[in-house]
Amino acid sequence: MFLFVYLLLFFSVHLVSSRLQELLALQLANEKEAWDGEGERARILQGLEKVRNMDEAHMFLEPVDLEVVPDYCRVVPFPTDLKTISCKLENNLYR
Repeated sequence: MFLFVYLLLFFSVHLVSSRLQELLALQLANEKEAWDGEGERARILQGLEKVRNMDEAHMFLEPVDLEVVPDYCRVVPFPTDLKTISCKLENNLYR
């Protein structure tokens, strides 16, 4: 949300009324003050749990077995999966 609001303010000065810009700037300031790394991580983990429960997510739940698909890293240079993302979040490996 923060990035969206920033980009909206930065790139659409001529498209957005001055009152709306004031409201967006106020929201942006409030979000900066209220940012909490632990809260953000918990929110993202909740979102990942929702994604994991989706029917379409089954092929993204675990890392691809490179013994079964040895050329996978040639096609996908930086592979990841929902399990790896969750583990990295839980261990503070993302900034």
